[in-house]
Amino acid sequence: MNQEVPEWRGQPFSMKAMSEETERLFQKWLKIQIAQYYWNMFFKVVVFLLVIGSLVFSTITLAPLLESQLGVLQQLQSSVNMINGKSSNSQTDTINQLLNQINSSKK
Repeated sequence: MNQEVPEWRGQPFSMKAMSEETERLFQKWLKIQIAQYYWNMFFKVVVFLLVIGSLVFSTITLAPLLESQLGVLQQLQSSVNMINGKSSNSQTDTINQLLNQINSSKK
């Protein structure tokens, strides 16, 4: 009674060989999962830092631009008011409030 032994990966099948192969595959899979988790966290941190950096950069570069634009608007408004011969306190107050908000946000 010669029973044929089934083969697995070109070798005679045995539970021990299969469990060792399964263990190796599981270890590889686990390493891949851990690496994937850390890469994912790394990219989240990089994106977070890029967003924060771009916000800081735009705040630093756009604040003086915005301030100068408001100064130009204020000069233009006063020129228009002088040409019309009237002084609009409400519009001047609005511009002053905007300038005060910018100055307080810079502190």
